[in-house]
Amino acid sequence: MSSPVADAAPLEIKFIQEKLQLAKKAKADRKKKLEAQYTEQIYADIEIAKLRAELNQLNDVLLNKRDQVSSAQVYLSELLERMQ
Repeated sequence: MSSPVADAAPLEIKFIQEKLQLAKKAKADRKKKLEAQYTEQIYADIEIAKLRAELNQLNDVLLNKRDQVSSAQVYLSELLERMQ
């Protein structure tokens, strides 16, 4: 719960926590099929959270690259003006 994934995907982590409680209750009630369903959903939600974190990281990289391109364009414009 205290990982970069949790920071990047708080909504998904909330769903995981809720389903974990439901799975624990199903286990305590000896409802194995229901427990298995929640467990399967938890694993799917974990994958979604990982993908959300990866997407956020790639988006940060993209924004950084855009900033670099923008800075390079400004620098190029300044150089072209000096050449005239």
